[in-house]
Amino acid sequence: MGRASGGVLGWVCGYGSLAALVDPVTVAGALRRPVWARLDGHRRDWGVAVRNDAAYADPKHYVDADSGERLAGHVAFLDAVPDPVAAIGVLALPVDAERLAALDAREVNYDRHDVGDLVTGRDGDPLPGRVWVFRGSPDGRARAARGRRAGDIVVSADYVALTRAAFAAQPAGLPSFDASTDPVDVPERRLRVVSIPELRGW
Repeated sequence: MGRASGGVLGWVCGYGSLAALVDPVTVAGALRRPVWARLDGHRRDWGVAVRNDAAYADPKHYVDADSGERLAGHVAFLDAVPDPVAAIGVLALPVDAERLAALDAREVNYDRHDVGDLVTGRDGDPLPGRVWVFRGSPDGRARAARGRRAGDIVVSADYVALTRAAFAAQPAGLPSFDASTDPVDVPERRLRVVSIPELRGW
């Protein structure tokens, strides 16, 4: 996994809920705007999960939106999985070392990978600086597999709606998102996120 240093500008590929973060942010002393881009060699699936009732180092957990009770079992998220014949639209988020460290702390179910040679902007040119994507960690994907076997895995309906709304606003729209994303194959539940520590600037 690559690391940024000092105030060097780089990018993180938002292919799920991060794609909703379209507002400009101050990075490396300047106001920077996220840009829509293309990540080759990947497609999306729902292959990462958190064990929601387990006490391990995840910065968040979920409760039922109506009862407020902590959900038992697993909660699924999108993953960007290698696929040599596929490509996905992403929102490239500008980052410096501080923002990258904050994302590393947030994305505990994922590992960060350098994908600069696979990402191009809307003009077809590479993005300036380094580019990373968070892909599901072996543990995160194993939890999703266990949840499917146990039949206790769900996905937040708000997470699905937020992601689809974000990609409906991208230049290629929802048809491109749907063509590069596996269908949701677990039940959707109305959930509320709790216990997220402050993530500076996001």
